[in-house]
Parts: sequence; C-alpha cells; structure tokens
Amino acid sequence: MEPYIEISDPIHKRILIHKRERRILDHPFVQRLRHIRQLGFVSWVYPAATHDRFSHSVGTLHVAGIIAEQIFENEEISFLARALSREEKTFLKEIVRLAGLLHDIGHAPFSHTAERVMPLVEKLKLPALWLANPRERRIATHEDYTALLLSGLAQGPARALEDDEAEIIASLVHHKKIQIPASWKKRFSPGIETDSLHRLARSLVSSDIDADRMDYLLRDSHFAGVV
Repeated sequence: MEPYIEISDPIHKRILIHKRERRILDHPFVQRLRHIRQLGFVSWVYPAATHDRFSHSVGTLHVAGIIAEQIFENEEISFLARALSREEKTFLKEIVRLAGLLHDIGHAPFSHTAERVMPLVEKLKLPALWLANPRERRIATHEDYTALLLSGLAQGPARALEDDEAEIIASLVHHKKIQIPASWKKRFSPGIETDSLHRLARSLVSSDIDADRMDYLLRDSHFAGVV
C-alpha cells in the first residue's frame, strides 16, 4: 500500500498511514478513542499522563507494521519470507497493522476500571459463528466489545472492513474466545500451516511481548515523565 498521510508522533517520530487505513482511522468507532485516556486516573499522580488510546492505537499499528515487515519480507532472517507468495505477504502485513490499530476500540472510559460493571457477554450479541464457545456464560470484557465493534465496522453505510477481515482481526486480538475463521485458511496456499501462522500473527498484537506493549511502555513512561 502506498502511504497516504504522515503523522508526527512524539514516540515514533514519523508514522505513515495508508489510504485504506486512513478511512478506518476516521471511523467514529476509532475516533472515540481520542476521548479515552490511556492511563485512566493516573494523571492525578503524573499530571502529564493525559495521552489517549487513539495515539496509542496509531503507535501500535506502526510497531506492528515494522515487526511484520521483518518477519514476512526479510528473507535473510525469516523462512516465511521465502515460503509465502507476494499476495500472502501483503495480506499479512496489512491485517497485522489493522489489528494493531483496532486492538483497543472496545475500551470504555476509565480504562479497565469500567470492566467491573460490564454485562454478561451474551447480551452483546456477538456473531455466534465467531465464538469458540457460544454458550459460555461470563462477564464481558473490553476484548468482547472490541469484537462487537469490529463486526460493526463491517456493516452499514460507513462500512470500513469486509466481513472476513473483521472476523480475522477479532480472532487475532481476542484469540482466547474467538476461533480461527475459515476465511483465514482460505487466504493461503495448500501446504502453508495456517494454524501456526495464525499463532504467529496474533503474537505480534496479543502476547507477552507484542506491538501493544512495545508502544505503551514507551508512550506511558514518556508522558508520565519517568524516563
């Protein structure tokens, strides 16, 4: 994808946003993150820590893109770069960047604090085919709301994602509850171990060491003034 706009960022300095990503970035579901502080009430202790989840999400897109570029394009360090087709590499890089951008869209005000009053997940009416266990009874989390909003991004006049893209992204950012969709497997040639590839892709945006953490460790410490 050709760069469409350039965003100046205090952490990463220069972030390129592609044309399609710009359309998703402008969607109300993503723009609402401008009004949700990344660290909730932490600014009462660290007054400068008033940054929002929008800037963090853009930063996560950027970091996820850098990692994906190395894993899927650098043939010197990655066997995947030699095994995948050009179309498959492009898809993986694009979907990982979008997963980075959209991983937090389900967050409520006051960050994780609001999760204490969330309803049962069955009340959200998530697409049943997405769920690994549709009958599970539990309290909803922000990841469930992320999946709900992802399904919304694939609907209506402001549609920003295709149905299969929304489902794939949901499976990457909420893999404990959203099963690997059939549409993921159809994206790759026979002989590609698609389950292992899915685990790799989701680890870039949802693991102990992922693009999300790489951005917020830098961003949160910067605005808190502790580095």
